[in-house]
Amino acid sequence: MSQDPDDASSSFPSLPCNELVYRLAIRSRDVDQDRPKLWLTAFIRRPPKDEQDRGDEDGLSVNPSHSCNLEDAKGGFGGVIKRVYGIGTLHTGWVRDLGLEIIQDEDIHALIQGLPYEREDPAEANRLAGALAELSRLVWPERD
Repeated sequence: MSQDPDDASSSFPSLPCNELVYRLAIRSRDVDQDRPKLWLTAFIRRPPKDEQDRGDEDGLSVNPSHSCNLEDAKGGFGGVIKRVYGIGTLHTGWVRDLGLEIIQDEDIHALIQGLPYEREDPAEANRLAGALAELSRLVWPERD
């Protein structure tokens, strides 16, 4: 987002290990239609497309549940996100167990840091994305 993560760490307290964060699937291919999960593609960092697009430069976006309403997330935060196909949750502690960190940088936004870009280290990017996908739980859309 707009704030430097180093500055953000001093503005927000560290997220507790039992905090849930939401990961929004903004592409239909990121949601497994056969079981209630997000695919690993939902956890691959997006590189910048051009000079105006920062991609996932600072880390992978998530939203802390203590400050983010699930209804707002479903609606793409009032149109900031065009369409949301699914929302998964992750426990902050489980993410940290993978050697990654979650830093809150805005009131309703945080970043998973430590994930490599797929082009930098394909094996590690896919391993960590797969681990995050396995740890996630799809909370919307609800499945029977």
